[in-house]
Amino acid sequence: MAGTSRMDRLVKVLGGEENLPPKKPQAQASAPSNTNVNPTEDVADPSSNTKTQDGEDSAVEWWNLQPQLHLHEPDPTAPGPATTPTTPHMADGDSHYNFDPRRGEPAPLGMGYCPFAAVVKYPYKFVKADLRQPLATAFFDASKIWNREWDLHYIWSEHYPTAKPVLFIPKYQLQGLLDDINHAFPNAHLKITDELREDGLVISFDDIDLRHLRPVVLGHSTSRDQIDYWTDHLPLPESVSEDMGSRTHEAFRAKMELAQEIAKNKSKAAKKKRQEEVVIKRQGMAREMKRAQKYLGMCPGPQSSESLEADLANLSLSPIDITNIMPYPFGQDVIFIAITEIGIATLDTRDLKTTAPGPTGTEWQKAIRARHIRVAEYTYLVNKDFVQGCPDKFEFGRSEFVGLDKVVQTTASCFKYPYSGSPPPDETEEKRNIVLVGHDISQDIKYLHSIGYNPYNSSSVVDTLDTATMFRVCNKDPNARALGSILYEYDLTGWHLHNAGNDAVYTLWALLAMCVTQSSQRDSDDAAKQMEEKLKQRTVEAIERAKEKVEDDMEGWEEGGVNLDEEKPMYGPKRPGEKVFYTSGGAILDV
Repeated sequence: MAGTSRMDRLVKVLGGEENLPPKKPQAQASAPSNTNVNPTEDVADPSSNTKTQDGEDSAVEWWNLQPQLHLHEPDPTAPGPATTPTTPHMADGDSHYNFDPRRGEPAPLGMGYCPFAAVVKYPYKFVKADLRQPLATAFFDASKIWNREWDLHYIWSEHYPTAKPVLFIPKYQLQGLLDDINHAFPNAHLKITDELREDGLVISFDDIDLRHLRPVVLGHSTSRDQIDYWTDHLPLPESVSEDMGSRTHEAFRAKMELAQEIAKNKSKAAKKKRQEEVVIKRQGMAREMKRAQKYLGMCPGPQSSESLEADLANLSLSPIDITNIMPYPFGQDVIFIAITEIGIATLDTRDLKTTAPGPTGTEWQKAIRARHIRVAEYTYLVNKDFVQGCPDKFEFGRSEFVGLDKVVQTTASCFKYPYSGSPPPDETEEKRNIVLVGHDISQDIKYLHSIGYNPYNSSSVVDTLDTATMFRVCNKDPNARALGSILYEYDLTGWHLHNAGNDAVYTLWALLAMCVTQSSQRDSDDAAKQMEEKLKQRTVEAIERAKEKVEDDMEGWEEGGVNLDEEKPMYGPKRPGEKVFYTSGGAILDV
């Protein structure tokens, strides 16, 4: 209908202007849900002033379409979460959209962050075609993805100017979404691959040593309108007054460009840019190892958190003597806490200051306090599907049986004085800095969330360390290794792995072993030889894999030795004088 605007066509479809749904107030305007809009198509930004082909302001058209898009109710038979997306409710004064009191607090170190705009478009960018729409209908369309609970963070900086704040969610929350999708669609097999990490789906800001360039808390959201209101009412970023040419600022801008590219309908992230991000990520992993060594007195540095992030690349350190106490102050006087489902291991660095670590930290292992908490109502359950669980094989004390209604309270107590210890009668209560430790820690955090506890609600948590990541640094390995494999690497015997209490202790063992071993072998000839041998071994293995692939690619291109002149089996009688033709595979060719 040439000459007819989209608004006119909408009015005609609805039967007149009197049937139009009410317009949203401009202050609360938000982008439409994905019910009838394919995110892979280029759509105008509501905040822009560009015109449509019909000459209308694109933002006005978006607001007019918004009520129409909410008219479609979700299919109750569709797979997916049991919760029904809530219809946006606009209250007078927007009092229920007040900012989260934690807004602006710095996000903890040691975590990966996912651009929320890319998460919203996930099925249309990263899912194969046959599953794309069913999956999107079940988990994304009709604002389902927006109305899911998210711990939102944001960056809005003039060092990388954007029209609106760039939103992020923690990596473990994206993993939780993928787990829910895989449960509803067993054939989906969705996961966060190394390639997606390189493209910017998961970004680490640990190597950014300026706090104002890292994500900060926006709040815990439960609806799209809440998110829109928060982002529309954030104060503008502060003006830039410092030099923007440093390596830190360059790294920051590279990360933000990745975040923007991965969220675009057609990603243009080049291979070179992905490789640069891989290098930045690996540098961030190396910093994680350096922070752990500082907490344990193996590296010099003041006590402030900013100094713990300082770049020590040009600092030459002597190897530590494992038979003596540590030569440097223990950074920030921290307590390490490792939690698995639901084992708790606590290591207070104050207990290590007058003790030599010994080989692989075996003397420090004696200071670990261990707990194994079992939910009384679930004692009959044993994990047998993926690993052989052994809940009754706790090696470091007696298991504690706790009612389901007391699990969160018991877990939270481990993050408060006396931190799973037994204080002397004359000791006063004291708030301490906590470093959360885990092996693939996103899964541990996801479990804590599943029982209703968020460790990051505690202001005492100053950092997060992942032993899976740290071992990759020690081994210069692109792939993560299992906890048992790491123990074996350091000649440590772990009895009854997959008992939650034991695993928590073994995670701290692995942390100590890696830090002690690497610090004691700094610049040593033996360490250099070991790394050279590993390089040779990996080169041989890579050549062998490449050879096997080439051989596989070369198979199947011949005719397979089929003799076209020999007699072929016939199906049905052959007519006199009839000549039969065959395909190269031996099948009868009907000519």
